[in-house]
Amino acid sequence: MAIFRGSGGDDDQSERLAQLERRIELLERAVRGYGIPIPVAHEGAPTETVVSSAVQELVSQGNKLAAIKALVQETGMGLKQAKDIVDRL
Repeated sequence: MAIFRGSGGDDDQSERLAQLERRIELLERAVRGYGIPIPVAHEGAPTETVVSSAVQELVSQGNKLAAIKALVQETGMGLKQAKDIVDRL
């Protein structure tokens, strides 16, 4: 199965790549909505952190400070670690 289809060259490939990137973003949002563990890639952190729907809702409302506070309360992690996770959402 080919990822890039058509004979239009770079324009078709760029458009297809943009479509795939949008689909990946939508899938990531869906995964977060189900509370499925999201990999966290920074030193000293667990390899996966489950972010609650409440924290995700606060982030989607633009309330990052409340989201960080809620994540700290839910998990007991430090402020820096919680901020890094919220910044990635």
